[in-house]
Amino acid sequence: MLRTKKVSRNFKGYPQDKKVAFLTNVLGEMSPVTSQFQEPPVLYSEVTSELIDVRDAIKVALTKAPGSADLVIDAFDIVDVTFNALADYVDSLAQGNEIIILASGFVATTGEANAVVVANKPAIEFLFIDAVGEAGFLVGSLGDVTYEFIISTDLSGLKKVGIFFTNTSVGAQTFTGSSKQRRITVTGLPSKTDLFIACYATNTAGVSVLSNILPFSCK
Repeated sequence: MLRTKKVSRNFKGYPQDKKVAFLTNVLGEMSPVTSQFQEPPVLYSEVTSELIDVRDAIKVALTKAPGSADLVIDAFDIVDVTFNALADYVDSLAQGNEIIILASGFVATTGEANAVVVANKPAIEFLFIDAVGEAGFLVGSLGDVTYEFIISTDLSGLKKVGIFFTNTSVGAQTFTGSSKQRRITVTGLPSKTDLFIACYATNTAGVSVLSNILPFSCK
């Protein structure tokens, strides 16, 4: 049995640069006078202004001015509310018609009634080293999943026990955590130490295969 397809709201969790590009494309698809989306709940000129505010806030944040990070968060909060309203509007017109949803620039949900085990291998990449004992990573998008990560001084003993992965390396310092977001920031790690990170994705259907093992070190 399939659920009625709707506008996916996964865009709310996109990284900043991808999110701005995606929402700008949605605006571009919906706003022309030739489109079928002529009675939105908010003026397209206001949506344009909100996206400009987001871009401006990001530019200010790059200067690391005091309070600039909060401005970015506030600007995205406003944009999320606006585009959620636009998504509701598209759903009301589409009534499950994927062609209409895609015409708006949004992405349709899969329509599957039950979750499917994640088949793809997660790809994890190193983003930054900031403060002492802190590092950031980005995991490739796998949809609506939770990313489970394992960091250790030795991952040679990493193996699957039951349906989950665990590190059996004797004497290793191991840290674990989870995140619904693709961007992961980890703190409290040992500094100037060779470390390794791996991750896997979980949903209600099970777990994915293990990602690549990525070496790194902190300040």
